[in-house]
Amino acid sequence: MFLSLERKPFIYGAVVFVLLLGLIQVPTWQEYRMQQEKEHQVLLRELSSTKTRFLDLLYNDVAAANTLAILSKEYDVSHDFDSIARQILCQSKYASAIQINWNGIIKNVYPLAGYEHTIGLNTHRDSLRLSEENRALEKGDVFFAGPRALRSGGEGILGKVPIIVDGKLKGIVVILTEMNMVRKALDVDGADSEFTYLLSKNIGADTTVYSLSEAKPGARFETISVQIPQGDWTLSVSYSSLHHAAGFPFVLSLLGGMLAFLGGYLTFRKIREPYLLNKIIELKTKTLSESEQKFRNLVERSLVGVYIAQGEKFVYVNPRFAEIQDTIPEALIGQSIYSILHPEDVAIVGNSVRQRAENELDTVHYETRSITQKNRAIWMEIYGTTTIYDGAPAIIGTALDITERKEFVEALERRESELQAFFNNIEGAACMLDDQKKYVIFNERFIADHSLLTNEPPEKGMEVYDLFPAEIMETRRSLIDRVIRDGRKETVEAMYLKGERKIYYRTSFNPIIANGKVTGVATYSFDLTPVKEAESEILRVNRLYQFISSINESVLKLQTQEEIFTKACEIAVEVGKFQMAWIGTYEKSNDLIVPVAWAGAEDGFLTAIGAEAYKASTSSIPSARAIRNSNHFYYNDIANSPDIPERIKKEMLRRNYRSGLSFPIFVNSEIVGAFILLMSEPFFFNEEEVKLLREVTDNITFGLDRLRIVELQQKEIADRKMAEAELLKSQANMRSILGNTEVGFLLLDINYHLIATNKKFDEGFAKAMGVQFKVNISYLDQIHEQRRSVVSRFFETVKNNRKPAEWETGVEGPAGVFYFSISLMPVISEDEVIGFNMSATDITARKALEIERERMTADLVQRNKDLEQFAYIVSHNLRAPVANILGISALLQDDSLSAEEQSELNAGLYTSVSKLDTVVGDLNAILQIRREISEVKEDIGLAALVASIKENLRQLIAQNVATIECDFTAVECFYSVKSYIHSIFYHLIINGIKYRKQNAPCVIFIESRKEDNKLVLLFRDNGTGIDLEKHGDKIFGLYKRFHNHIEGKGMGLYIVKTQVETLGGTISIDSKTGLGTEFKIKFEL
Repeated sequence: MFLSLERKPFIYGAVVFVLLLGLIQVPTWQEYRMQQEKEHQVLLRELSSTKTRFLDLLYNDVAAANTLAILSKEYDVSHDFDSIARQILCQSKYASAIQINWNGIIKNVYPLAGYEHTIGLNTHRDSLRLSEENRALEKGDVFFAGPRALRSGGEGILGKVPIIVDGKLKGIVVILTEMNMVRKALDVDGADSEFTYLLSKNIGADTTVYSLSEAKPGARFETISVQIPQGDWTLSVSYSSLHHAAGFPFVLSLLGGMLAFLGGYLTFRKIREPYLLNKIIELKTKTLSESEQKFRNLVERSLVGVYIAQGEKFVYVNPRFAEIQDTIPEALIGQSIYSILHPEDVAIVGNSVRQRAENELDTVHYETRSITQKNRAIWMEIYGTTTIYDGAPAIIGTALDITERKEFVEALERRESELQAFFNNIEGAACMLDDQKKYVIFNERFIADHSLLTNEPPEKGMEVYDLFPAEIMETRRSLIDRVIRDGRKETVEAMYLKGERKIYYRTSFNPIIANGKVTGVATYSFDLTPVKEAESEILRVNRLYQFISSINESVLKLQTQEEIFTKACEIAVEVGKFQMAWIGTYEKSNDLIVPVAWAGAEDGFLTAIGAEAYKASTSSIPSARAIRNSNHFYYNDIANSPDIPERIKKEMLRRNYRSGLSFPIFVNSEIVGAFILLMSEPFFFNEEEVKLLREVTDNITFGLDRLRIVELQQKEIADRKMAEAELLKSQANMRSILGNTEVGFLLLDINYHLIATNKKFDEGFAKAMGVQFKVNISYLDQIHEQRRSVVSRFFETVKNNRKPAEWETGVEGPAGVFYFSISLMPVISEDEVIGFNMSATDITARKALEIERERMTADLVQRNKDLEQFAYIVSHNLRAPVANILGISALLQDDSLSAEEQSELNAGLYTSVSKLDTVVGDLNAILQIRREISEVKEDIGLAALVASIKENLRQLIAQNVATIECDFTAVECFYSVKSYIHSIFYHLIINGIKYRKQNAPCVIFIESRKEDNKLVLLFRDNGTGIDLEKHGDKIFGLYKRFHNHIEGKGMGLYIVKTQVETLGGTISIDSKTGLGTEFKIKFEL
């Protein structure tokens, strides 16, 4: 016997004590670590949620600041700054003030209260503020400063957006959010919070730390942080002193220690009994040996790697551990435990070994990297503790190869990030719901748009019904249920009210189908508000033009001033849709304005305000201002206008008059009255509309002048010859009359000879035509020959029918293309036509609006088609890989799977992720093409371009015996984006080679032509051709293929069409099966 009877029981008891203690303490330690990990995850989620809320606040401020920056870049906002700033702040949830600095000088602040002393300050004299502005300029985007003390009191953060014009910094938009609002938005107030929040900022070598919460941080708790690059901030979150950390399970550990001690003590007592029979000892020894052998067999056959180390060297490894290291057990025995570690992890593992050797730690659990004998880098998960081996302290542990799991998690996170990036690149708001109607993914536009409808941001896993108000969800609930039930797409347009603004959306709900079952719903929403508002603005402008046209037509027919005034008021209400209109004549002798005509919702207004009692020279009422200043006067916000007396304002508001406009009426350059228009809509008038409406009073003036002229004609003209002579004599008077109107006028005699024109006609219609009209010469002889027959027919029609004629015409001259509305009136004396009066109104602006409306409509139709195409791709091309990933992920949760089954499932998962990556990559490429062109245009030599492509495709051309012929004599050089033109030529040449006839040489002919100032490119081949009757509407579709025997993805022609349209061109196809194909592309030169 190697040990004496006195020492042997003690040693055996100690070994049993250590083994039992180790077996109990390992799960105890694991439970403790799991509790700590759970607390860490809670802290991570709180940091992520706080960051999201903080970014939402910053993006809200960025949107407000960018809005003012864009307006400031395009328009002079200094006059209407308070109005614009007030509207911007009303739309912002968090900002409290906004200002503009021009060239370092603070010019405007809203609200001004509390910031009066800042106006005129030079921020460039403050080094801190100058560095912040330079930082924003370097980024080319918003930069947030602070938190800092505010001049108005309190603290806040300031977002600074540069205003860059022609590449130069012109000013800075600064938006302020008070820290009280930041705390409220982040939901970090309260001294009893479980968490503490810190916001730190690096300024040079100094770091400033700002506490966002009242709760005090706990000294023993971890702190985690995340960077907020918009303000060079670091956001940190930790548990507060009120948090109760997970305690070590001392009761279980104590019971385990007592049990280990009891086992050791009993072992000690048993072995100490000196009188036990040798047979019993031998039997117990044999039993123990068999147990040890069973344990060894279990370890040797274990699927988990097991090792024992003494003195930092391996003294035992099981076969599985050696297999993980790509070697055999004998090769590892005696080696340093650090020899298998990744160099960067040696220090970490060494510290763990030292702590266990010095009894600072009983058990450990960590992940580390290892370099195998075959130089493979792998990941291992280690569980370890201390033990006694061969009578000496040792380290025993288990190792799991988690390399595939690590790679899978990284791949899954990468694909999730790519899928999120794909969703963020989709134009419009997009999201995906599972079959339980919970959010799976959504893009940034979805969050921004839905912030207009609800203050609660969406979160993954949130049920869709929890996000919207009940009145909105009532409709969406039935739509989503129907899509899931029937598996069919649904589309709906809806209008929502956000404050006083109407918001319009078109939303499509698309079923996601996998294995014949609806597994979710993909939704896409497009904001129709700009289109609806543009349509409303166009209708409003058209109504004003109709109002002007009706006035113009009426004043030429009516015979008295009273009829003109009454009809003008009626047309203003009936055609112009104004709430009320009235005209007052100015009695110069007593300086009074007397109402003589009105229409609409007058409701005793003129009597209530005593309109006849106000002096035009001193009164502040709008009609008096217009007469006194000889200019129009409009008031867009009657309720808040300081220019209107309170008594009159009260009567206006009682009748719901919210905005108004007053025009002076002239006759022979003398003011004879005022025309007043009142509207129930605030902010109805702007300068452009005022310019249009000014033509109304010009037409009334012309009508009054016409009455005087007709009256003179009726008295003084005896026959046609005398009338013509008198008309010639009054030419100077007519020029004076017509010179004050915004409408161009032309007077002709019965033989179409030019008698007189006004200045507006010469500067407008005549200048646009490039003609200088001369008197006493036929008007028809002075216009372009192609117009004479059309205009002559109008003259004959007016002369024969004695009724006016109107038409619109486009004029292309040296200054460009202009559009005019032409009105031709007969001049009648004693029931006989003696001449003509022609007016020309410039309607170029209105035509431009109509053209823009048509362009926007076409653009909306195309964007809608693109959205439907992407919806189809997401619901069909993505459904199979996504369904496979979900299915395999569910199977991987089964702990009973063998290693072989796990490997097979991981391989299948990798294949599905790869397919998903391919589809996402294609979609990202397509979205990149759809973005606005940022490359510089250049002159492109077509012959050199084709030569370059032929050189790149030299091997493919030779293999297919292809011939490429070119004729660029008509247009050899083209100014455009070279990368796009190269891609178009490349894809069409490849297309011609791929789909050639198998039994004939491949010939491709490329030709350039010039037609109507357009470049026409023709690509002809003698290939297999396409059946256009069958596939004509799908030729340029995404993933559309028509020859399955030839390899391809169905993206080439879609990319070509997308690039051609992005460059402003068009593409068409002409093809017949077996005869070849011709593509025709047109670009503006």
